Amino acid sequence: MAKRWKIALLIESSRGYGRSVLRGIARYAQAHGPWALYHQERSLGESAPRWLSGWDGDGIIARVDSPTLLRQVRQTGLPTVDLRLSFDLEDIPSIGVDNRAVTRMAADHLLDRRFQHYAACGYSGVNYSEERCTFFSEYLAKRGYEVSVWTGPSRPRTSTTSSIESHELTQDEGLRAWLESLPKPVGILATNDVRGQQVLTACGFCGLAVPDEVAVLGVDNDPVVCELCNPPLSSIELSTDRIGYEAASVLDRMLQGAPADPHRRHLPPTDLIVRQSTDVLAVPDPTTSAAVHFIREHACEGIDVEDVLRHVGCSRSTLERRFAKHLESTPRAEIVRIRLDRVKQLLIRTDYPLSTIAQLAGFNHVEYMCGLFKSKTGLTAGQFRAASRPDRA
Repeated sequence: MAKRWKIALLIESSRGYGRSVLRGIARYAQAHGPWALYHQERSLGESAPRWLSGWDGDGIIARVDSPTLLRQVRQTGLPTVDLRLSFDLEDIPSIGVDNRAVTRMAADHLLDRRFQHYAACGYSGVNYSEERCTFFSEYLAKRGYEVSVWTGPSRPRTSTTSSIESHELTQDEGLRAWLESLPKPVGILATNDVRGQQVLTACGFCGLAVPDEVAVLGVDNDPVVCELCNPPLSSIELSTDRIGYEAASVLDRMLQGAPADPHRRHLPPTDLIVRQSTDVLAVPDPTTSAAVHFIREHACEGIDVEDVLRHVGCSRSTLERRFAKHLESTPRAEIVRIRLDRVKQLLIRTDYPLSTIAQLAGFNHVEYMCGLFKSKTGLTAGQFRAASRPDRA
């Protein structure tokens, strides 16, 4: 019989990120076990549970967010995989989020909304947050935009993420002043959903209209946090399930005696979920804005340009001139872009056959969809799905 590995999971269950990581680990263990998984409810930043000292286990998967937890994990001498990337650990393989890919997705979404002013809001002393602010600023600088950044008071990196978030929850005078000083309308990347909620709350107290004056995009797509916001928060969904699955796979190989993987791996995000906080088009022409909104709502229902013209009540030549002026695009190109975005989402998030995906994305013929997808992305639909979901290949 296969050995029943005993694995400690030092991963928070208090937020959506950790719960999704745990689901990925469980999925791997169910397919490749038997594993005995030791987990108790915890928050990010907590030290190790008392039972870990002297525990007769085989391995650990942890989100190491403090020097204390790092020391406690190392003292066990057990094979470990870290999923937080707070520290550059040569002796412990780490798997986490590709923050450059996150900020590219965020910037492209806000650029697509045609903002001329951009900002980023994060936390000082939190490595992933500082990275996202920097990468977001660098990406937009290459496109000619300057980004205003607010990270609150300067803090050492020895503070835990949770303690910093808790402090910032009510200390928002500086945040409000910064928001009021920004040129409007402005698109803001909040470096996680908790920060996004804080920004939206501050906007409410400042009397700033969301999304018309301030559009806010979060990261994590924690559905509880996003729906607690007023208005609901758009957010980037990270590949947390896959991170958990990959971490379990790495630990399994280590337990089998294989050398550890390269010490840091970064996985890209999977999707961007649009809610009311960024559901806006920052162009001065109401006809163009109405047309784009109609296209985004109905492109996957099989509409064509004639349907758009009937909705906005103008001629094709007029609408095409306005699209060229404000969007540097055409109504037809916008319909195709929205449909292909839907194809990508379905390839990543489902196991549907291509015929079903074509139908759900508004294409009448699967062959046409596949040819168009290859011409726009350089990959076949199958290649794109395999590259996006290697753990399910």
